[in-house]
Amino acid sequence: MNGKFQIFTDTAALCLYDLGTLKHRVGDTPDWWSIAEDELTEVNAGNCLFLNLGEDGQYEVTWSLDDAGKELENAKVIPSTCPFR
Repeated sequence: MNGKFQIFTDTAALCLYDLGTLKHRVGDTPDWWSIAEDELTEVNAGNCLFLNLGEDGQYEVTWSLDDAGKELENAKVIPSTCPFR
């Protein structure tokens, strides 16, 4: 399975996460991720990954699950509420 989508950002960043791992942040401030300690806590817990894009704008993201797991033997398994499982 694979696909593409476009994003627009005015924060020069992309965050990858599973909805199930960040549900405890629903009631938090909308910009909780801009607090360095909070961001680091979630990244270290394996709940999300922040990618610095370098500048604002439009980006096309291409993703693939075709080879998923082949090189991820020691990866952390994240519980998911994602409907694609």
